[in-house]
Amino acid sequence: MIPEITAPAKEVFASEELPFLEPLASQLSVTANLQILSQKYGQTFTKLNLTEKSNQALDNLQQLQLADGGFAFYPSEKISNPFITPYAAETIAQAKQAGLVVNSQMVNRLQDYLNKILANPNKNGYCDNSSCRSEIRLDALIALGELGEKREDFLPSLYEQRVREIYTT
Repeated sequence: MIPEITAPAKEVFASEELPFLEPLASQLSVTANLQILSQKYGQTFTKLNLTEKSNQALDNLQQLQLADGGFAFYPSEKISNPFITPYAAETIAQAKQAGLVVNSQMVNRLQDYLNKILANPNKNGYCDNSSCRSEIRLDALIALGELGEKREDFLPSLYEQRVREIYTT
C-alpha cells in the first residue's frame, strides 16, 4: 500500500507550481492526510519529509492571507478569493486534525473571513446571482464546520435555493 500512496505524493511535492492558493492548499491536504494515515496505521513516510512539507505549505498559505483573513489566489492579488478560501480552510482543519502546528492567529482571522462571506457572499462583487451566493455560503459553512464552528443558519435558505433550482431546470 505504501508505494501506491508515496509515488503520487512525491509527484505532488516535486511539481514546481507557481505559488497559487489551490495547489498550496492541496499540498497541505496531502501532507495532513498522510500524517493521519501514518498515525492510524503506524506507517512512516520518512522519505517524504511530511513535517517539512506541511510547514512549508502552511508558511506559503500564510503569505497569501490578506488583512481581511481570506486568502488571495496568487501573491500580488489584493482581494480574497471566496471560492478557494473555504477549500484552504478545510485543508488547514485537516492539518490541525493531523496534529500539525497551525498558527492560531491565521485560523482566527480565517474564521472571521468565512463568517463575513457567509453573511455577505457578494462582498467583493464575485457573485451577482443567488446560485453563486448559495455556493459561497455552503462552502463557508462546511469550512467553518471543519474548523470546529458548527452552524445551521442559512441552511434553510440554502435548501430552498436547491429546491428552486431542481424545479426550474
